[in-house]
Amino acid sequence: MSELLDLLIIGAGPAGLSAAYAAAQEGLNYLVVEKGTIADTIRQYPVGRTLFSTPNELEMHEGTLQPVREKPTREELLSHYIHFVLDHDLRINTDEAVVDIEKLSEKSGPEEFVVHTNKDNYRAARILFAIGAMAHPRLLNIPGENLPKVHHLFVEPYAYIRKDALIVGGGNSAAEAALFLSEEGARTTLAIWREDWENRDPKAGAMKHWVRTPLDQEVAAGRLRVIMYKEVLTITERDVTLTTEDGETLTIP
Repeated sequence: MSELLDLLIIGAGPAGLSAAYAAAQEGLNYLVVEKGTIADTIRQYPVGRTLFSTPNELEMHEGTLQPVREKPTREELLSHYIHFVLDHDLRINTDEAVVDIEKLSEKSGPEEFVVHTNKDNYRAARILFAIGAMAHPRLLNIPGENLPKVHHLFVEPYAYIRKDALIVGGGNSAAEAALFLSEEGARTTLAIWREDWENRDPKAGAMKHWVRTPLDQEVAAGRLRVIMYKEVLTITERDVTLTTEDGETLTIP
């Protein structure tokens, strides 16, 4: 088994990279393991997608992310993160998934863990989880959710031109997905809880204004439909059935 690590970091997204950099600066013996690639969630975004966040919210160091336009594209952000890893020679193993974590007895000495991956085993004094919110999508746990047409990550909108698309959710990701689909010609419906739709307080998780403003414009133009829903009931090959906030059962193609 390998030497004892001071810190093993799980996940190579922005949080994991920041932790790795801080560990390196402190002289710690560390390692990052990532089941996919560096910034894997960003990599899975549609090619050419523009991120709605501003550079100061995404960059690793102030002033180092300089997109051609006001907001960076998927490719610009991926390049930024990858060059951060290369420039600082961060220790990262990609395509290596954690399958189990074992805590060893403390009787023989300091606390210690053994991390089992699909490729190796590592001993670590501390473990930091930096897997992000997208590592485990929030499932609805309803009939039909496993159908091929159901997605839990961003997909390219171009296949849905003049087709019906339903987005369920009330955060920035749901709003951005609905916006991209609507702008590219899909007949888009956003199902959202009223409290999320009416929330305008950023501290309470409201949509960012640079997402909400164009979203409202799409709604006003009649290109995007918004439904205040209570619960999604079933998904079939042809449609989705949900209940509205008024208790009405609604079937959407």
